[in-house]
Amino acid sequence: MGAGSVETVNADNKTSTGRRLLEDNNLKGAEQGSSESKGKEDVHAATVENDEGLEADADSSFELFRNNSDELADEYSYDYDDYVDESLWGDEEWTEEKHEKLEDYVNIDSHILCTPVIADIDNDGVSEMVVAVSYFYDHEYYDNQEHRKDLGDIDIGKYVAGGIVVFNLDTKQVKWTADLDLSTETANFRGYIYSSPTVADLDGDGYLDILVGTSYGLFYVLDHHGNGCSLLLYYSLY
Repeated sequence: MGAGSVETVNADNKTSTGRRLLEDNNLKGAEQGSSESKGKEDVHAATVENDEGLEADADSSFELFRNNSDELADEYSYDYDDYVDESLWGDEEWTEEKHEKLEDYVNIDSHILCTPVIADIDNDGVSEMVVAVSYFYDHEYYDNQEHRKDLGDIDIGKYVAGGIVVFNLDTKQVKWTADLDLSTETANFRGYIYSSPTVADLDGDGYLDILVGTSYGLFYVLDHHGNGCSLLLYYSLY
C-alpha cells in the first residue's frame, strides 16, 4: 500500500511537472508570437495613415499624399511655358546661307613681275618662298580670238589685283595667301606689284615680317601668318 501510494504520487508529480513545463513553453511561445506580431504591426503601421509610426522628417515626406486637394504646393506648381524657350527651336522653315558658286567669281591670270624671296619666316626650320603676285589679263595674249573664247563676255580691262603667296619649300604647297590691292586698268593707280618683298623681324618676336609696296600707292606690312596692315604713302614735288 505504501509503495503503491509512493509510485502514484511520483507519477502524479511527473505528470504535473510535464504539464507545467508544457504550459511554460506555450506561454513563452505565445509571448514570442505576440512580440513578433507586434513587430510586424509596427512595420505595417509605418504607412501614410499613421502619423506616429515615423519620425518627423520621414513623416513629412508623406504630406503630399495626405493632401487630397487637386492643388499642389507652390514648389510643385509651375507653368510649362516658364521653363521653355521657344527661340531654341528656331525657325521650322529654316534656310541655309547662300553658298558661294564658282560662277560668282572671276579667275584672273597670275603674273610674277618681281623676284621672290626665300627665307624661314616662321622660324620652323623650313624655308618659305614669298612671292609677290600681280593678277591681270594680258592683252597681247587675249588679242588672239581663240584664247579670248575662254573668257566669254568678261571685260579684261576691269580686273587688276595684287597679293602675296607663300610656299612651303619642303612640301611644295601653298602655305597661305594674302590679297592686297584690287583695281582696274583705267584707274590712276593700279594694283600691280613690281618690287620684290623684303623680309625682316620688325617687332623682335623672332619671326620675319613681310614688307611690300604696290603701284596702287600702298605699303604693306604682314606678319608670318599673313596678317598685317597697309600704309598710304604720299609723295609730292615742290
